[in-house]
Amino acid sequence: MLLAGLILLAPLCSPSGAAVPSSDPKDLEREIKIGDQVSKEVEERFRLVSDPVVLSRLDAIVARLEKGVLRPMPYRFKVVEERWPNAFALPGGRCYVTTGLLDLLRSDSELAAIMAHEMVHADRAHGIIQAARNQRLSLVSLGIALATRGHGAAMILSNVAQVAIMNQYSKDLEREADLEGLNLMIEAGYDPSGMVTALEKLLDHQIRRPQVDLGVYMSHPELRDRIDYVTRSMEKKGLKVSRRGPLGVLRLSLRRSDDSVELWMDRVKLISAPPSMEPVLRRLSQSLDRTIRFETMPQDVLVSPDGGLWVDGVRVLTSSELPEANLDSLRDALVKSLSEARSRHPLAKIY
Repeated sequence: MLLAGLILLAPLCSPSGAAVPSSDPKDLEREIKIGDQVSKEVEERFRLVSDPVVLSRLDAIVARLEKGVLRPMPYRFKVVEERWPNAFALPGGRCYVTTGLLDLLRSDSELAAIMAHEMVHADRAHGIIQAARNQRLSLVSLGIALATRGHGAAMILSNVAQVAIMNQYSKDLEREADLEGLNLMIEAGYDPSGMVTALEKLLDHQIRRPQVDLGVYMSHPELRDRIDYVTRSMEKKGLKVSRRGPLGVLRLSLRRSDDSVELWMDRVKLISAPPSMEPVLRRLSQSLDRTIRFETMPQDVLVSPDGGLWVDGVRVLTSSELPEANLDSLRDALVKSLSEARSRHPLAKIY
């Protein structure tokens, strides 16, 4: 039978405590064949993108993430032409992302978060499990129905496709994909805060376009709940959410001219000084780079009575280092840069 062996869950458990489908090579081969069948329907509905640069980027992320999966399958991502942000996984490791998702998530850590989430769906056979639930069949009965290759099998395969494309997973499967996806990210060396910022961007997109109910930002469970439990999971691992890296904001740069050197943060000039003071501004840039975070609050940037500029409890500059500098103006410029960064990612204020 095509799937009867595959969907008998092995006694092995994942770190989250959920049962893991069989890793027997014959069972994996059968699962891959199901994915191949469903992919034909998918690729008839969508136009594929063939840009080698984009596909190479996805391949590189997969190569890092797949080292942490439980079952060895040929994980591969393709890109479909679709303006709404979405990603989905088919049985056997075939996965897809839309051009809309690539436009929304610019950093590798954010994209890796969504890709890891989808790889877990495939790794744990979530599409097959959800299809069985939808058809009110046991997993064994589902395998028998698929093996008959009749009208019932066609309906089930169509349901597998719908579950995948619309991400119609139940809350327990969605949660497992999030939390195990977070683990994949960490093992692969990606910034786990990218999962938080990716979900926040999807939530912002959902709020701005409430009539659209599609893909990875469907409310199963609610995106706010997902952000909360991902954040709590990071805290339990001793990891602090730091959005600066995944968002690519609060970037520092030195700009030189014949008569001055300037320190900028994104689009805000922080301070200007004579060329002879460049070593001091370079040290200030390094200190700010180590201390300032997207989450830094205005009250955590202050000038002390003894003439020091402090950020998150760390002194980054003294008035003696730059006697002509106005530390109050520098403090105001830092707060302005923080405010502008937050305005480009407003949903972070909620949490």
